[in-house]
Amino acid sequence: VVVVNSATATTQTLDNTSTFGYEEIYLKNIGAGTVTVATTSSQTIDAGTTATLTQFQSLTLRRYLTNWIII
Repeated sequence: VVVVNSATATTQTLDNTSTFGYEEIYLKNIGAGTVTVATTSSQTIDAGTTATLTQFQSLTLRRYLTNWIII
């Protein structure tokens, strides 16, 4: 679980799926700043390179092969 509380925009970069120790990750933005969720090694999040969370939004991601999918 990753909870972000920032007044300004911030980026959370996901670990590489091949070294990430869990199947799923949950992210929640409780701050006023927008959170950009980014990937590494040309991996994707539902075919995109980033996902964005505004205040009070959350996101659950699951490792799938060498990429991330939103569930």
